[in-house]
Amino acid sequence: MNQYQFHFKDQAFNGAVMVFKKIWPAAILISLIVAILSNTIQMPLLLQMMNWDFETLNQIQSKIQDISNILQKNGDPSAEVEALFGQLNYDLLLPFVAIACFIYGWNVELFYQLNQQEIMTGSRSISAVIKTSFNKRIITQILFMVVFSLFMGISFMLFVLLVAMLAKINSLLSILIGFIGFFVWLLYMIRFLLAPAAIALGQYNMNGAFAFSFQNITFKRAAMVGLIGIVV
Repeated sequence: MNQYQFHFKDQAFNGAVMVFKKIWPAAILISLIVAILSNTIQMPLLLQMMNWDFETLNQIQSKIQDISNILQKNGDPSAEVEALFGQLNYDLLLPFVAIACFIYGWNVELFYQLNQQEIMTGSRSISAVIKTSFNKRIITQILFMVVFSLFMGISFMLFVLLVAMLAKINSLLSILIGFIGFFVWLLYMIRFLLAPAAIALGQYNMNGAFAFSFQNITFKRAAMVGLIGIVV
């Protein structure tokens, strides 16, 4: 733990790289376990919910491309859409979403617990990570994901609506505000990205995690994260 503390205090990036070098084999194994479980549980449920067979699933990309081609030609793709999505079994929709949300929350907890065990004890035991990952914080992770997704979607739609209204007044002004405003909106969203870690490691509730993340990821840090994301 002491070596990680020294490197994180000296330069957080170097400390993060050190942890990643130690945990990446276990992280890949955990990813495979989650992917196998997810596909084993969700794929049959998805096929039943959509009333698809494996042949339809294999052809989904080409069918969507056919719909796109019809739209580009100003045609009516309603028959194709109805054939592909019109037989949805709504009784299975809620279980499918619930399982997907649980897998998301569990996956987040898995990787943060793996990091925590490496930093605190130097252990990368998969069984220990899985055991500690099953906790009530999974529900908080799911709530955060739902609320944050809604917040992102609603705020972005309001931003687009504002730009569209400005375009009717002054197109040049709308372009300028749209360009600058998008990056400001993006920086605000980045400032909340520490919340899952606050929930998993700090055991914050959802509101506390939002506040913790916003307080600790300043605009300067958010800009650095955004720049790294663009470069990578």
